[in-house]
Amino acid sequence: MIAIVGAGLAGLACAVELDRAGYEVTLYEASERVGGRCWTVRDAFPGGPPIERGAQLIDSTDTLLLRLVEQLGLEAVDLHTTQPAGTAPLLRIGGSPYPLDEAADEYTALDPIVRADHRAAGDRPGRGRMTPRAAELDRESVADYLDRTVPGTRLAAFLTTAYTWELGADAARLSALHLVGMLGRNPPGEFGLFGPADARYALRGGAGLIADRLAERLSGPVRLGHALVALRRGRNARTTLVFDTGSGRYETTPDRTVLTVPFSVLRAGVDLDRSGFGSAKMHAVRTLGMGTATRTHLEFDGRPWTGVGGNGAAVSDGGFEACWDETLADAGTPGAPAVLVNLRTGRTQADGAPALARAFLDEFEHLVPGARAHWTGRAVSWDWSRHPWSLGTYAFYGPGQFGALAGIEAVPDGDCHFAGEHTSPYDSGMNGAISSGIRAAQEIMGSR
Repeated sequence: MIAIVGAGLAGLACAVELDRAGYEVTLYEASERVGGRCWTVRDAFPGGPPIERGAQLIDSTDTLLLRLVEQLGLEAVDLHTTQPAGTAPLLRIGGSPYPLDEAADEYTALDPIVRADHRAAGDRPGRGRMTPRAAELDRESVADYLDRTVPGTRLAAFLTTAYTWELGADAARLSALHLVGMLGRNPPGEFGLFGPADARYALRGGAGLIADRLAERLSGPVRLGHALVALRRGRNARTTLVFDTGSGRYETTPDRTVLTVPFSVLRAGVDLDRSGFGSAKMHAVRTLGMGTATRTHLEFDGRPWTGVGGNGAAVSDGGFEACWDETLADAGTPGAPAVLVNLRTGRTQADGAPALARAFLDEFEHLVPGARAHWTGRAVSWDWSRHPWSLGTYAFYGPGQFGALAGIEAVPDGDCHFAGEHTSPYDSGMNGAISSGIRAAQEIMGSR
C-alpha cells in the first residue's frame, strides 16, 4: 500500500499515476477538501464571480499542465484574447507613472550583465552543481544585486517590488540567483519581467476544477481531516505515519510514503525526531524559505482601468505591490462584475479585508482616478501564512540556499518520497506541483 500525505495537485497527480499503474493508494489530507493551495471559492461574493485563493495563472511554457487541462476536459483561456485591445499593465514607481517602455529602456543597461551572470552560473545551479560564479551570486541577495548593478534607478525599485511579491519575501531575503535565473532566460533584447513566464492562461471556471477532476479519477480512498503529526521509522526501515483525525489518533505503516506537504508544515507541526531522515534532508526541512502573502479581492461594477489604458494588472512600490484582473477568463458576460486581486507580501490579514481594500484603493486611485467609485464595497482577504496546512505561499531560497538546498528537497529518504512545488525549484506553481507528483510516482514504480 502507498500512502500519499497531502491532497494538493502534487498528491493528486501522484495518486492518479500510481492508481493507473495498479497500486493500492490511500490519500491523506489534513483539511476537509482537496486541492491544497489551488482553491477556487465560488461564494465569496454572492451572485458574483468566483475567486482564487491560490494558484490561477498558467504560463505558455507549462506544457505538462496545459496538456493535463485538455485531458481533463477543461478550458485554458488565453488572456491575451480577453483583455481589451490596446491595454497594458500600469506601473507607479517612486510616486509617479512608470511606463513599460521606460522600464524596457532602462533594462538595456542590466540585460548584458544578467545574461553574462546567467551563462556563468549555469542554467540550474543547486546543491553539488554550483559554478564559482553561481556561488558568488547565491551569497548575494536580490536587493544587493540591484543596488550593485543598477543603483538608484526606477528599474531597481520596480524589480525589487516585483520579485518581492512574486516570491513572497522581501528582496533582501532572496538569493540573487532567483532574479538572474529568471531574467537570464529572456531572449536577447527582450524584457520579460520573470523571463519566459508570461501568465498567459487561466482556467475557465476556476483552477480548483483541476483538483476536482483529478480526484474523480481515483479508485482509492481520500481520507480528509487526517493531519499528519508524527513519522516514526522502525527497525524494519518502514515508516509509520501518525495522524490526528480530530477524534483521536490513527496510525498506518505503508509500503511507501509520499510526503507532499510543505516543509513549513513539516517543521512546525510534525514530530520528525524518529523519522530517520538524513541530516541534509532535515536541514532542508528546517530552513527552506516559505513566502508569505495576503490576497485581497475587491469587486467592481465594471473595469474603470480600461479608460486609462490598463488591463487590470498594476505594480506599485507605494504600498499595494501588485494586482490583476482575476475575472478575465470569464469576462464574456457584458456588464458582469470584475474582481481585482491585490497581492501583498507579509502577514496582513489581521487588518481585515475592508481596511486592506481601502489602503489598496488609496494607491490605486493614483493610477486609475475614480476607481473607488466603481468598487461595490465588497472585499475578502486570505492570508496563506495563517493557514495551518500551508503556513505560507510557496518556497523560496534565501542567500546561500541554492548551493545548500536546491535539489535535496526531492531526493527520497528510505521509504519516503517527496513531492510538491517546493521540490521543483525550476518548475514552480501548478505545473511544478503536478510534475513533482508524477516524478514521485515514477520513483516508486521504478523501485519494483
